[in-house]
Amino acid sequence: MRMKPIAPLAIPHKTANDTTLMGTKVARGMNLGKLQIAFALANLVNAFKWSCVDEGKLPDMSEQLFAVTLMKTPLEGRISTRKV
Repeated sequence: MRMKPIAPLAIPHKTANDTTLMGTKVARGMNLGKLQIAFALANLVNAFKWSCVDEGKLPDMSEQLFAVTLMKTPLEGRISTRKV
């Protein structure tokens, strides 16, 4: 994932009931939904141990410039379960 995506990640949606708040329409549970998704993602990241594929070798973070910025080599990682 990019630190600053070039396009918004949210999917356009339609509210069930029109709720006007300071001139904009907002879905009633939108903020709660955003918190739940962030919490679920944080739990998934925390549930596993993340490491480099090659032990002791850091990934190559160099970039190539095209219409968008790409990594020269794909990012690879090893995911294993944490010992409880």
